[in-house]
Amino acid sequence: MGIALHRLLPRGSGPACALIITGASTLLLSVLFPTDPPEVVTPHGLVHRYAAMTAGLVVPAAGSLLARRLRTVPGWAHTSRHVGRAAITCWVSLLAFLASQVPTWSEVAARTESMRWHGGGLFERILMVSEIVMLMILAVRAAQIRPRT
Repeated sequence: MGIALHRLLPRGSGPACALIITGASTLLLSVLFPTDPPEVVTPHGLVHRYAAMTAGLVVPAAGSLLARRLRTVPGWAHTSRHVGRAAITCWVSLLAFLASQVPTWSEVAARTESMRWHGGGLFERILMVSEIVMLMILAVRAAQIRPRT
């Protein structure tokens, strides 16, 4: 999809397209490799963890870059608004997910079960759905137009 977008978007959109390729690839890796239970660390769990982390950072960054870049491109302004909203949702849910993990990282909280809050999974899922929605918005728009020559 990133390669197709590179052909469709105006010149200068290469970095955002590279981020889209990276983000889509790492989302796929995080789906293909299952996660580990909290007490166990396996190679496939590490691939899942780092691929999901990379996707969580790269896709919102790509969306933010594309939303800004596409704002002035004829025919892409409407898509730019939707991509920008999806990017904002991604950033907010990423920050909420990271904030929900602070008690888990805390040594005191790790010893006190009552201090743990297990809502991070909700924010993680909102982040992943927002990223997939953003990629779908771009894919649908890309399928509707002809490549630049």
